[in-house]
Amino acid sequence: MRILVISLPGDEARRGAIAARLGELGLDFSFFDAIDGRDGLAPDLEPLVDRAALDAFWRPLTDAEIACSLTHAFACRKVAEDLREPTIILEDDALVGEDFARLARSGLLERTGHELVLLYHNNTRVVKWPKTRLFGGYTLRVPLKAPWGAVAYYVSPAGAATIAARSLPITGVADWGFDILEMRTSCIVPRIVEHPPIDPSQTTMPERDFDIKMPDKKRRTVWQKALDPKYRRYFFRKLRAEWIYKP
Repeated sequence: MRILVISLPGDEARRGAIAARLGELGLDFSFFDAIDGRDGLAPDLEPLVDRAALDAFWRPLTDAEIACSLTHAFACRKVAEDLREPTIILEDDALVGEDFARLARSGLLERTGHELVLLYHNNTRVVKWPKTRLFGGYTLRVPLKAPWGAVAYYVSPAGAATIAARSLPITGVADWGFDILEMRTSCIVPRIVEHPPIDPSQTTMPERDFDIKMPDKKRRTVWQKALDPKYRRYFFRKLRAEWIYKP
């Protein structure tokens, strides 16, 4: 299994830590250089950013966050156009263990036929069925709505092409620029990759306000919801859904 680790060039502390851990697990990997937006975006990247859409986003995004979104889109483009093989994409602060290594070697992800499998996820609600058993208590589940988190995921070449195409121009955060449930998407429960608690002093997005909360959505009438085919699909699937990780 090909593994790409997204990491800022020159961040030797993070690179060293993830390289050592993957080495302990006997897993080969390659670094994928992240775009550094902490001092602003390069002018040649601006055409790939929809600033009007970002102005309408529910909270302000920093250039570092936009750079993160661009990096994931470019990593998926590399999978689709250069590697052309199923790949696990990790961020460099992902916490991986023996179960992750077993999964990466097993061929199970490739055999699912899914285009995107989330190995880390949060704010996760899944439909009760189907439930595909993997190993050691892990199951493959289908999300009700797109979970949060792009820390670790498996992507097929076709899935990577879709993510790269649908994510550009950037209109929001890296997780995700469009409705990933339009693809064959699943998540592993319990999650097989973890992430350390967010420490604002150590983040590569120093200007982000981690305390800001999503505002209440504008309520729609029953009739407005009933006329929306996406909501009708969501409503009937919600009847057979369960929370796995609440935000």
